[in-house]
Amino acid sequence: PPYSRIRTDRYREARFTPENTPKILASRVRRVQHFSSEARPLSADEFQRRIIAIESDVNKIHARGGRVVFIRMPSSGEVRKIEAATWPKETYWDVFARQTSGLTVHFEEHDSLKHFFCPDGSHLDVRDAKLFTKNLIQTLERDKKFVAGS
Repeated sequence: PPYSRIRTDRYREARFTPENTPKILASRVRRVQHFSSEARPLSADEFQRRIIAIESDVNKIHARGGRVVFIRMPSSGEVRKIEAATWPKETYWDVFARQTSGLTVHFEEHDSLKHFFCPDGSHLDVRDAKLFTKNLIQTLERDKKFVAGS
């Protein structure tokens, strides 16, 4: 049976077991290695142009009364190592986070979020999703002055 089912609300529940996890993890690592091998670093100018374009959209949402939050969800193990080598946080996320007027949350920057383990390297098990979501909401409310529904 599939380890991940999509519900009618588009939420995808991933349920990892000792039987399915090694194969799923190996497949995920291969995919991330492929993406990494195809990736080309952005020049500082091109990255800046992309940030400006994104910020233009953020400003449009803010002008209509919306709120924008950029969230870097957890990854772990070999997948995280590949991501960190290919797209260093200091080069991309940190630069973007300093320049956007949207709120930013990176899982590695918060004690309540950084301990989550992704069995396939990039997805939480459904059994961890509720606690992660609760911790994320508390982080937004406490650290980012964001209250759901406001």
